[in-house]
Amino acid sequence: AVVSTQSTGSKPLHSFENATDYVFDAKWSPVHPAVFATVDAMGRLDIWNINTDTEIPVVSVQTNARSAINRLQWSTNGREIHVGDCDGKVFVYEVKEKLASPRSEEWQRLSDTLNELQQQATETPIAV
Repeated sequence: AVVSTQSTGSKPLHSFENATDYVFDAKWSPVHPAVFATVDAMGRLDIWNINTDTEIPVVSVQTNARSAINRLQWSTNGREIHVGDCDGKVFVYEVKEKLASPRSEEWQRLSDTLNELQQQATETPIAV
């Protein structure tokens, strides 16, 4: 999904602010249009489904990493996420079926969610 800032000027369409430390990587699911994952400096992997919630991730895992998780990669079928830490360790996590196999209405739900976020962004004044 491409997010445009044309109608909202330089203001983002939405900001995902659940992280408590630096977010080092974020990637969209290769199979589900509304799912993306993030990793952060605290060693946490978050999976978001913006069709379900735009404020908190649907899955949050504190990895066994002793250092920051700085990279993530989805498997091509969306059933696994591979994350790597600053010490060179790679962890593989299985993704739940409902996130790896989207229903047919997910594209329409995503469109509705993005329209709602755009409407909220245009209604909220920009603080200067």
